[in-house]
Amino acid sequence: MGQVRGAIYNLARYKQPVDFSGLQFERGITPTDIDGAVEFGGRLFIFFELKFRGAAMSKGQRLYYERLCGARVDEAKVAVIVAHHSVPAEEQIDAASAIVSEYFWGGCWRFPAGIVTLRSAIEKIRRSADGFAKVIPFIVMSPPDARLRTQSDFEW
Repeated sequence: MGQVRGAIYNLARYKQPVDFSGLQFERGITPTDIDGAVEFGGRLFIFFELKFRGAAMSKGQRLYYERLCGARVDEAKVAVIVAHHSVPAEEQIDAASAIVSEYFWGGCWRFPAGIVTLRSAIEKIRRSADGFAKVIPFIVMSPPDARLRTQSDFEW
């Protein structure tokens, strides 16, 4: 029987912490980890973060993703999705069913209208990137940084 793509094959290595403290650079720059990424034919790249319910991305990680989305190469499109879960630490997280809390697409942070799973959000962004869906934005103020953000859902 073949291996299942996307499954964890070496749980001990997967749980092994990585210490980035020796990789500090000017202005306090340090590496960030990426929980997941998918690529579709070199024309769409989607990165995602899984956070425990209520946990937020750090300012540095958010800035990294915003800049990554702005640094498009060869007209490829880039999106970032932040999804949350409430799975206890001793249980495996089903990434596909994590609930999206926000995503960066089209140059700004957006909030899904309603409950959207990570799998569903990836599929919706793929269709949007292919021109099959239209994104409808609504501007809202979002604490704590009070920057303008866009709230949107997809219109089919």
